[in-house]
Amino acid sequence: MPSGLVGMWVFGGAGFIASALALASSLAPPNQIGVGSPILYIGLLVGLATLIVTTPLVLYARRKTTLA
Repeated sequence: MPSGLVGMWVFGGAGFIASALALASSLAPPNQIGVGSPILYIGLLVGLATLIVTTPLVLYARRKTTLA
């Protein structure tokens, strides 16, 4: 990594900010598509994202460990 620890923080911080902006902009309903209620649109996005994130976590927590 160029510039060592400082470079890591700069590049990591830029990536985090870009990801946060992309997430925030995805919550705005598009003008070209009639989505109906903006509240329903955001609710569906948040609900589906929660489902997508929690499903693997639940499956991981319920896994059966094998003793080798």
